[in-house]
Amino acid sequence: MRVRVDPEKPDPQVLKRAAEVLRQEGVVLFPTDTVYGIGGVLGFPKAVQRINDIKGRDPHKRLTVHLADVSGIPALAAPFSGGLVERAVKAFLPGPLTLILKGRFMDTVGVRVPSDRVSRALVELVGHPVLATSANVSGARPAVTADEVPPALAERADFFLDAGRTVFGGPSTVLDLTEARPRILREGVLSRAEIEEKLGPVGVADSGSLKKDTLILFVCTGNSCRSPLAEVYVRQMLRERGKGGARVLSRGVSPLPGMGATHEAMLVAKEEGLDLSSHSAKSLTDDEIREAGVIFVMEEFHREVIVTRVPESHAKICVLGIKDPIGQPIHVYRECMAAIKEKLGREKGWV
Repeated sequence: MRVRVDPEKPDPQVLKRAAEVLRQEGVVLFPTDTVYGIGGVLGFPKAVQRINDIKGRDPHKRLTVHLADVSGIPALAAPFSGGLVERAVKAFLPGPLTLILKGRFMDTVGVRVPSDRVSRALVELVGHPVLATSANVSGARPAVTADEVPPALAERADFFLDAGRTVFGGPSTVLDLTEARPRILREGVLSRAEIEEKLGPVGVADSGSLKKDTLILFVCTGNSCRSPLAEVYVRQMLRERGKGGARVLSRGVSPLPGMGATHEAMLVAKEEGLDLSSHSAKSLTDDEIREAGVIFVMEEFHREVIVTRVPESHAKICVLGIKDPIGQPIHVYRECMAAIKEKLGREKGWV
């Protein structure tokens, strides 16, 4: 049964019906602040099995625990106080972040406290944590509107809360806090730069050794300074590490095609033993987005442009958080180059 609800003022009676379905070991489709989810109550194995069957999901992969409030986290996670976990919770929750924490009753647990009214009110009415995953066929694009939920899922769920488009319109960022250094396992609508502003440096998940012909993309605005500098730097780095089989390209989201690198970028490249004299600006294509194994973008709005064009690319984009030096003195370009080297140097898992 699909029922429309107001995302700002959801009908309590409708939410009570959905909560009762969950308490009866049913499966409910519902919106969060990021994407639509399909969930069942924690502790009901039959509901979990149905979710995996409906979605075609690996039953060995754990579902994320959805809570109505951050006060529920200590009951699931290993004790924490005053450290990184507490800082992350205070900074980002409720919000579009999934935290992977050391578990109280298992090795790890994934926790979400969404910021939207519908999902939080639903979980609160259930009275127990809700296990959920995105409401899509495994491997497909997540649904950010009720209409995007595949009919195969909608028809098999016991109840469907339709609140229109989600607040953020994209997946949550997944942050692993089980080790001393936090790692982003998936960058979603909450950018790495935003996380580092509150928590300090974070890494990204180890994606394994680069395969031959893997395409690495660097993307900025005009493809005349930041992304070309990153391109030639990484090409040299890969050659030095004996991994020259990977392809490294730079592109712009709004370049002047054929424009060369800026004079300052060429000077800074030369100081690093690199050559940008033959560079020619090119526009990023959708085919390149789909083909790329990893995409490094300089700023958050570059990620937004790419995800709007190719939504399924969200999981392979990393935001470096490097400002545009265009029109600035040469020392700003040198700072830009230093930032490229420093930030790419952290990403030991992708080389």
